[in-house]
Amino acid sequence: MNYFERVIRNFNVRNKILVIVISSIILSLITAFFLFAVYDRQSFRQAMIEELTVLSDVIAKRSSAALLFQDERAASANLESLSVKENIIVACIYDANKDVFASYLRDDTKGFGCSSLPYEGDDIFTEVRGDVSQLVNPIVFSGRHLGWIYVAASMDKLAERMRQLMIIGTLIFLTAGVVAYLFAVRVQRYITQPLINLQHVLRTITKSRDYSLRANKVSDDEIGSLVIDFNRMLHMVQEANLRLGDAVEELKSQKQESDDKALGAEEKTKAIKEFFAGVSHDLKQPLSAINLFLGVLTNEKDDEKRKNYIEKVLESSRNLNSLFDELLDLSRIDQIMNDVKKSRVYLPDVVDKVVKDFDVMARDKGLYLRTKVKPLYVYSDATMLERVIRNLMANAIRYTQAGGVLLAVRERGDEVSVEVWDTGIGIPQDKLESVFDRYTQLNNPEQEAINGFGLGLSIVSRLLTALGHRLELYSRVNRGTVFKVLAPKLIEVEKVSDVVDRWEASPFSGKYAIVIDDERPIAEAMLATAMAWDINADAATSIDELKELINKLDRAPDLVLTDYTLSPTETGLMALELIEEYFDKPVSAIVISGEKDPEILKEIEYYGCHFLPKPVDLSLLKEKVDEVFEKPYRG
Repeated sequence: MNYFERVIRNFNVRNKILVIVISSIILSLITAFFLFAVYDRQSFRQAMIEELTVLSDVIAKRSSAALLFQDERAASANLESLSVKENIIVACIYDANKDVFASYLRDDTKGFGCSSLPYEGDDIFTEVRGDVSQLVNPIVFSGRHLGWIYVAASMDKLAERMRQLMIIGTLIFLTAGVVAYLFAVRVQRYITQPLINLQHVLRTITKSRDYSLRANKVSDDEIGSLVIDFNRMLHMVQEANLRLGDAVEELKSQKQESDDKALGAEEKTKAIKEFFAGVSHDLKQPLSAINLFLGVLTNEKDDEKRKNYIEKVLESSRNLNSLFDELLDLSRIDQIMNDVKKSRVYLPDVVDKVVKDFDVMARDKGLYLRTKVKPLYVYSDATMLERVIRNLMANAIRYTQAGGVLLAVRERGDEVSVEVWDTGIGIPQDKLESVFDRYTQLNNPEQEAINGFGLGLSIVSRLLTALGHRLELYSRVNRGTVFKVLAPKLIEVEKVSDVVDRWEASPFSGKYAIVIDDERPIAEAMLATAMAWDINADAATSIDELKELINKLDRAPDLVLTDYTLSPTETGLMALELIEEYFDKPVSAIVISGEKDPEILKEIEYYGCHFLPKPVDLSLLKEKVDEVFEKPYRG
C-alpha cells in the first residue's frame, strides 16, 4: 500500500482522478461479483438438494408397496425413472434391516455403488462431499418405517455454472473498466479544468504583472472557494500595488524637490549668507538701542523723559520683531512644482481608462461602479488629471464597504465637474480640511500599512494646486462622500432645456406623471422635461420619498418614468409595484436603464413596461411618451 501511495502521489491531478475512479468502480464490481457468486453457489446447491428431496419423496411413496410385498422388480423400475436426471449418479432403496433392496447406477459412473447406509435416522439427511451431494430419506407407510432411499448426485453443473459466471464476470469487468475510464475522463474535466484555468491566470499575472486579472468561478464547491480566495488575494495585491504607486509618486515628488533644492543649494546658501550679512547690522541696531535706553531709564527721574524712553524701547522692539518675521519668512519658501503641460482633454477617454482598472476592485468588494459621463472637454494636463481621478477612486473604494461608487462628469456653467460619489464611512465636518494633510488617515489611528500611507488626498491637493483647478468636498458620516474637481470647459454642450424648447407642445394637457431617479439633478431635469411637454408631474429620488408622495395624491399617475436602479436594494420596478398596489390598478411605465444584462431586460419586459436605454435621447423619450398615451402597454 505504501508503494502504491508513493507512486500515485507523483501523478498529476488528471491521472489521480482516473486511477481513483477506475479503481473504485473495479473494486466495487469485484466485491459485488464475489458476493453474487457466493450467493449463487449456495442458491444452486440448495435448489439441487430441494430437487433431490422432492424426487426421493416421490420414489419413496411409489416404492412403499414394493417394500411391503418384497417386489424388487417394481422397486428397481421406480429407481430407473431417475435416469432422466443426468446429475443422478446412484440411487438405492434399503429395507428396514438396512440391506440393499433395489439400486440404480448410471452407466458412465465408476467408483460409486450401494454400500452401507450413511444415515439411519427418521429425518431427511443431506451432505455434500467434494463434488457429490448425498441425500437419505426415510420410507414410511401409515406410520410404519419400511426403509430408506439413498440418492447421490453430481455437482458438475455447479462447477460449470461457476466457470460461466467467471467468464461473464471477466467480460463485465472489462466493459466496466472501459466505461469507467470514459466516465472518469469526462468527469475529471470538472475538477482539473478550473485548476488549469487558475494556473493559467497565475502564470499570466506572473509574466504581465497585471493584477486586474481574475479567475472565473464555475462551481460552488471547494474549488470555487479556492477561486474566490485567490481573487481576494489578487484584490489585496492590486490595492497594495496602487498604494505602492502612491508612495512611489510621493517619493518621486520628494526626490524631484530634493534635486531641485540641491541644484540651487549653492545659490541659496550664497543668498542666505548675503541676507544674514545684510541683516546682522540691523539686528544689532535695535538691540543696542534697547540696551542704551534701558540704561538711561535706570537713572532717569523725570517721568516725561522716562515715558519717552519707554516709547523708544517699544519702537526698537517692534523693529526687532519685524526682522525676525523676515527670517521666519525665509523658511516658508513654496515648493517648486514641475512644469504643467495643459491641453485639450476629452473626459470620456480619461474616465474609461480609470473605470477599466477600478471595475475589478469594486466587484471584488461587492460594490457597484457606475459612470454618468457627458462628452465634455476641459483645459488641463491629462496625465495629472487622470492621477487625481485615480486617487479619488482608490480612496472611495477603500473606505466603502457596502453600496458602491459613482464617477460622473457634469456641466456647471463655464466649468466641468468631475465627481466621485461613494456610500462609504463619510468624513466628520471637523476633519474635512485635515484629510488633505500628509500622513492623515481617518478611521485608522494605528496608521496600519494595509489602509495606505495617507498620501492620496495630499497628492490630489498638490496636483490640483499645480493645475489651478478647484476642489469641492461634501460628506456625511455613515452616508458617503463626494469630491468634485472643477476645471475650465472648452466646448459648450447643448442643454436639455434648449432641446425641449424647440419641440412643439404635445397634447398632454391634463396628464399626470411621476418621475423617479436616485440622482436629484436627473430627477429635476426629467421633471422639467415633462412640465415643458405640458404634463403635470412630481419627482421622487427614493422609495421612501415615493411613499410620502403617493400618500398625498388623490389619483393614480397616467405615467411612471423611472430609473431601473434606485439604490443597491431598490429598483424602479419595486417603485412601480408600490404605486399599483396603492391605487389598485395597473399603471403605464417607462423604465430607463444603462444595464445590458439580458435578465434585467427580460424582467422589464415581464412587467410590461417600455424600455429606454441610457444615455437618454429626448426624441426617443418623446416617442415613448406618445406611444404610452396613445396605447398604454399596461392596463
